[in-house]
Formats: sequence, C-alpha cells, structure tokens
Amino acid sequence: MTRRAPSSPARRPSLEERLAQALQERDAALAALAQERAVVNALRLASARRGEPEPKDYPVAAGPGEAPLRYVLADEANDTLKAFLGPLHRGVKGVLKGRAKKR
Repeated sequence: MTRRAPSSPARRPSLEERLAQALQERDAALAALAQERAVVNALRLASARRGEPEPKDYPVAAGPGEAPLRYVLADEANDTLKAFLGPLHRGVKGVLKGRAKKR
C-alpha cells in the first residue's frame, strides 16, 4: 500500500487542529463520565452504610450463567412482537413464498 502525499500543506495543520480538538473533547467527556460514576458509587456506598437496601430493580451485573439485562429485555420485547405480529408475519411469508415459486 502506497501513501499519498497530502493534497496541500495548508490543509494539514487544520486537520491536526481538528483532531486535537476532537481528542480533547473526548477526554473531557470521559472525565465527566468518570466523575459522575464516582458520585453514583459514593452515593451507593453511603446508602449501604446506612443500611438502606438496594432497589429491587437495580441493574447489577449478571452472575455466572445468567443473561445480561439487555438480553432479557430484548427477548421479552421479541416475544411480545412475535405474539402480536405472528399471524401477520406468517401470512406475508406465505405470500412471498408463493410469488417466489411462480417465478
């Protein structure tokens, strides 16, 4: 693979500046996220020390052999859609198969 020379040297600093700015914005966003996580963890620890129970629906990590919460929710949504749209799906599938056989 050969490298091409930049089309104009004037564009290069502008791209480097935009890249540096994007990296700074990403770093700032990650720092803000880390700070928010630290606050949430501090609040959870403080409530645990006071003896307050964790909410029943608090999304904790799945244990060994358990599906993650997002999988459980996706499966429930999929099952609901299949229950409501199942007959329609079978009908459309039958029509499409019939059209394919005619060709």
